Amino acid sequence: MNGKVRFAVLGAGGRGAFMAKLYGEHPDVELLAMSDPNPKTFESEKNRTDIKNYISVRKYVNSLEMFEKEKGKIDWVLVASPDFTHHEMIIAALKNGYNVFTEKPMCLSIKDADDICRIAAETGKQVVVGCELRFAAPVVKFKEILSSGAIGKILHGYCVDSVSRGFTYFLRYYRWKKYSLGLLMQKGVHSIDLINFFVDAEPVRVYADGGLDYFGQEKTKAGKYCRDCSEKDICEYSAVKRDVVLREKGELCQDHCVFGSDTDVEDNDILIINYSNGVRLSYNEINFAPEYKREFHFVGTEGRASLVMDQTPELKEQRASNANLSGKAVSITVVKRNHPPEDIALDMPVGGGGHWGGDERMRDELIKAILSGKKIKPDECDGRMSTAIVFAANESMEKQMPVLIEKGR
Repeated sequence: MNGKVRFAVLGAGGRGAFMAKLYGEHPDVELLAMSDPNPKTFESEKNRTDIKNYISVRKYVNSLEMFEKEKGKIDWVLVASPDFTHHEMIIAALKNGYNVFTEKPMCLSIKDADDICRIAAETGKQVVVGCELRFAAPVVKFKEILSSGAIGKILHGYCVDSVSRGFTYFLRYYRWKKYSLGLLMQKGVHSIDLINFFVDAEPVRVYADGGLDYFGQEKTKAGKYCRDCSEKDICEYSAVKRDVVLREKGELCQDHCVFGSDTDVEDNDILIINYSNGVRLSYNEINFAPEYKREFHFVGTEGRASLVMDQTPELKEQRASNANLSGKAVSITVVKRNHPPEDIALDMPVGGGGHWGGDERMRDELIKAILSGKKIKPDECDGRMSTAIVFAANESMEKQMPVLIEKGR
């Protein structure tokens, strides 16, 4: 490909604005168009300040209109709209001749994932799923260790997501499965994708259990909003104390009471996942944990390897002296049989931006691949695998039995 890569972004607020800024800063990218159904988002002073050449970016309130009018002018569409719109937007973009980068999750059902895989194959267009943590320096290093055979053949794993910020999802529409399929899909899918990446095989069976045991416990607060609550200035979860502009009341606003019993998503889950190469592992997600960290432990025929990525906000100041980690803590350990534990040094910079530098690193790798005519993962097949695990986990919790995952076509 010659010249710059021409992008359009779906979503002008939140993550969409962040991605527009990030990609617009790359010297080989032209951000030419944005779409958002709420025209007020285009008036954001922050967007004007942060997004390169924002004034000249063509703006639409209808994505389908943008797809039609920008044909031949745009190469890639970046989907950063709400999760429940991803399937529709990805399919429409592919059918209109665009390559697609979509934020995770790719979609909310196996059927929708199969649709995307089929249309991508029929159109010959690429789909890249924004699981940026694959490109984070600690993850890249850990993958190298596993692939080197340092612990032999992987047989078993146990992984934990401790999410001290889990309450933020109960403030918003993610509290209802009709919009999110639950926090396994919205939050956990990052780690589930990494597990698939580390194991390097297809998931074949899931057995899951979960519950709503901390949030969503008070019937009297169902349908309540932080802005109207007498405890809004003292509640540790109050949206009023957060730096957000509250939307009008309704399901899509950001200040639902986290304890309101009208939520139907779990705040903790346990999954047992079996893979086609014989690996079995457990995955735990706890959205009311006191710390904010991810842990991955794999045991093989020759030893154990562990990766811990701790970004607990309350501990950042204590780690500020370690500039290479930007106030975050990474621990990579390998224990071989009959040998003491070995701490592995992270010999690459974490980088700036979000997801431990993964946002910026993935952007750079994607643009490099596009310009050289290559493809990049995670693609739609990877997106299907993580979607399938979460979908099967929901079915397993409902039926209280293991669920087999049908192989993707």
